[in-house]
Amino acid sequence: MRTPNSARMMIEEVEGISVAEFQRRFQQQLKPCVIRGGVKHWPAVGKWNLDYLAKAIRPKSIRLKNNQSGQRDYRFPEHVEALRAFESGGPLPAYLTNANLYRFFPELAADVEPYSEYGLPDMTTSPLIPRNFMYDRFGVELLLGTAGHGFGVLHIDSCYIHAFIAQIYGEKDFIVFPPDQGKYLYPSAENPLVSDVDNIWSPDLKRFPDVQKARGEVLTLRPGDLLFVSSGWWHTTRMNTTSIGVTFNTVTPSNWGVFCTEALRQMALTKPGKAKLASVYLKLAKYPALWTAPGFDSAATLEAFAAGDDDMPPPRYA
Repeated sequence: MRTPNSARMMIEEVEGISVAEFQRRFQQQLKPCVIRGGVKHWPAVGKWNLDYLAKAIRPKSIRLKNNQSGQRDYRFPEHVEALRAFESGGPLPAYLTNANLYRFFPELAADVEPYSEYGLPDMTTSPLIPRNFMYDRFGVELLLGTAGHGFGVLHIDSCYIHAFIAQIYGEKDFIVFPPDQGKYLYPSAENPLVSDVDNIWSPDLKRFPDVQKARGEVLTLRPGDLLFVSSGWWHTTRMNTTSIGVTFNTVTPSNWGVFCTEALRQMALTKPGKAKLASVYLKLAKYPALWTAPGFDSAATLEAFAAGDDDMPPPRYA
């Protein structure tokens, strides 16, 4: 299903694509895609469901924080039991997101290995980037929800990172808009990477009349599928069924420039001294030597960054 203003398929679906071809056609071109069966080799696919998680997750209490619901405590296995109760008519429990799998659920980690090669190279894993130096939200995260849940907020991922969403169990809908449709999506004055439209699935056209001009696409992920949401694309999600998935983020040569600019901008809002130090460090880190994507104009991108241009454009291609 696509939104009414989507004249053609923008999000290509592929299967059995090589890493090299994925990088050339999608990652380097900043184009999303759905890799059908992209993680079907993971043990989690066909293994994970609520019954399995209720037994596999060790008893624990964790505290998570996100921009939508603030701080929230989750207890296990009680949270999984609440999801099972919802399937039988119980109240809707909270949606679990922003939960680092290796930190909070290491007992599940082996089921989502080996790490997807589509997420490589990831420049945040370089030894030149100290942990928590400028951005500390990377890693594989567990997503656990049910019908009625969704991320809620239409957004561009923080710091213009690339996002991968792997569907393990159940189905999930995504709605995706290209970067140039942002003019119709009411970016927030407080955070331009987040839309003020509170329900993009059924928008209030009296408050947000331009939304009906936006050209987007709706797609559905099924078990084993891997969605690549490229840097700068607007998106959000909703669950059709009980849904289990994982997500991970990357920075590659194709989005390194805008990642640096946005990370430093965000850092400067609360830690201006640290932002200045980070800016100097990144200019000395000699990352252009890693920018090997064919056609990538690293010199032009670096020139804008080194000049301190706060409005540095996205990476340029020849």
